[in-house]
Amino acid sequence: MRPILRSALIFRTSYSKNCRPKKWDSSQIGSISTGAMPTLTSSITGQATPNSTVTCAAKLQTDWNTSKLRYAWFKNDVRISGQSKKGYVVSSRDKGAKLSCRVSVTLEPAYTQLGAVSPSVKIR
Repeated sequence: MRPILRSALIFRTSYSKNCRPKKWDSSQIGSISTGAMPTLTSSITGQATPNSTVTCAAKLQTDWNTSKLRYAWFKNDVRISGQSKKGYVVSSRDKGAKLSCRVSVTLEPAYTQLGAVSPSVKIR
């Protein structure tokens, strides 16, 4: 069973003339459901060796409309400038470093961003 994301609406409270709340009425509270909770995971696939290409594999589960997936690559937890594609070509300068990727997406119409960072892999 998929988890449900629920949000409580703020209830309206009535006040008497002396600024004390009147008796609380539970009928003034409602809830909304936004459907199944979206999940996003990422991992690195491929051989993490020099002169090979690794891929940032993303798995998105949602009922929401989404924007295009966006990617970022990190070497030793520092973002690699200019690397924003799904694939990354490992160079000989990367040997011994830890490589990870981040994937993000915007859920519409809420314009909520969701992101996931892969576990790092050591380049051999």
